[in-house]
Amino acid sequence: MSDRRDDVMRVLSANHLKDYGVKGPSLAESFARRQASCLVVGLRNSDKSGVLLQLLDTQEGVNQLITGMESAALLLGAEKKILFIPEYAIHVKERIETFVSAAGIEVRIGLIDVREHEDSVICHLVTMLEIAECLEGTYEESIYVSVNGGSLKRVSPDTSVGDLIGRKEGKGVLIGNRIYDNHALEMNLEEIELDNGMVQILGENDCMIRLVEKDLLENRKRSCGKCVFCREGLLQLHAMYKDTAEGKGKNHYPELIREIGLAMKHGCLCSLGQNGAQPALGVLEHFSEEYMAHNKRKKCPAGVCFLKSVIYIDPVLCTGCMECLDRCPAGCIEGRPGYIHMIDSTECTGCRACIELCESKAVMETEGKLPKLPERLVKCGKFKKR
Repeated sequence: MSDRRDDVMRVLSANHLKDYGVKGPSLAESFARRQASCLVVGLRNSDKSGVLLQLLDTQEGVNQLITGMESAALLLGAEKKILFIPEYAIHVKERIETFVSAAGIEVRIGLIDVREHEDSVICHLVTMLEIAECLEGTYEESIYVSVNGGSLKRVSPDTSVGDLIGRKEGKGVLIGNRIYDNHALEMNLEEIELDNGMVQILGENDCMIRLVEKDLLENRKRSCGKCVFCREGLLQLHAMYKDTAEGKGKNHYPELIREIGLAMKHGCLCSLGQNGAQPALGVLEHFSEEYMAHNKRKKCPAGVCFLKSVIYIDPVLCTGCMECLDRCPAGCIEGRPGYIHMIDSTECTGCRACIELCESKAVMETEGKLPKLPERLVKCGKFKKR
């Protein structure tokens, strides 16, 4: 057993293999200094695309995963091996579980809880396949990349972003969890932290503010909520970007976004929180003019925001008659008799039925900035505009 361990360590040292996406000591050095009873393998918690799971589409990929995990466990002295598959890819678990379970690998669904596994060694899924390649003598230093959700391909680390995407026209590019302007086209993949293998070209019709707002909302839904910086940070960042997209941004938001983003990077335990603010920070760094256009001038350069008229209920004129609630086909109006009614603009279809029937003319439509509205049900006549 010790001879086999020495052979594996020697091969990994010769190939200078590192854990996927990590700039630090080689894997052999890390394993030589660390023993653990459990090996945990999966994607980064911040990986929402899952494109790297394409590596398990073939039986060869599954076999390499098993070989890599068995070899890593041997080096660590780990008796337990756990493979985590994201919730959005449960079909992958169903397809490979029979094979990996036969090798003594437990498959779990969800995020990797770093608290639960603080005494374990956590490695990336890609690293396990690369270990197998080292042992097979086929390993070549490369990076897996998917452009715009396409099939994975392996490219040299010194490949420039521009060459990778064919110098296609666009105003920026999303690389991993980071947003860049077109200056990134001159950078090579080794300079950029490509933590999920995903490169997406951003065109003139892509609104950076809306893109980040949706990304933050998705991270909020995926967060386990155990880290205060992650839970509260994502909540506040999402609220600020949502406000900005709706023309309600405040002057102090950029400074606060930077402060929260830095706190999340250093205060969260897993990559979901550590990288969760990166798109929000990237917009301020590389697309500050687009951000300020939303925040100051209430204009969207991409033509995405502020075009759709918004229907709302004037809190001063509303009499709480309940007529609009009964008439709304989308059921997006909330209220009680005698209380100021509220419209959920995300559910409103814009049919204008409520405008036509409101005798007090309280239901209004605007393409500009919304006035101060109640955030909860308030009795008619009691709402104060500040």
